[in-house]
Amino acid sequence: MDDKQSLLFILGIVIFALLYRITYTRIYNTEGIADPFAGIKKFIKQISDMVAEILFFICYMGEVLKWMFKTVECMFAAFVPLYCPLIRVIDMFISLVGFIIGSVMRVFGLGIMIDTFNSGCKGIDYLTDSAVGIKITDWHSWMGIDKKCYKCKFPPFPKPKKNKKK
Repeated sequence: MDDKQSLLFILGIVIFALLYRITYTRIYNTEGIADPFAGIKKFIKQISDMVAEILFFICYMGEVLKWMFKTVECMFAAFVPLYCPLIRVIDMFISLVGFIIGSVMRVFGLGIMIDTFNSGCKGIDYLTDSAVGIKITDWHSWMGIDKKCYKCKFPPFPKPKKNKKK
């Protein structure tokens, strides 16, 4: 079978399917003429929606890959000066001790002391920042650790954008 015959065969099947649809479609409670191409239009819309969803997913995976590469870059940047991991461990230890002390104090109803301590630290920071330009309770900034060890910020995981078609 050559190309001409195969195209005529396909055209014959399409015409036969359309004639069948027009002939055996029941038209109840409709005004005017029923759309004989409604099934074909519905099929094409389903295909286009599926292609749009696939493209949407591929674009989202591109954003996830960008996030992954940036995260890996920040993980390696954490070790650029070799003392930065030690500083991070010290930060985590200080945070853990503060969390434990604060939790114990809140359990015993001494949460007002924690709030008062935090307010005092903010006041001292405000005074030293306005007078000298350095927050004295922030040991990272007056030792210059912020600029050396915390220069790369880990990005948040990307959220998929809303699909405009739905």
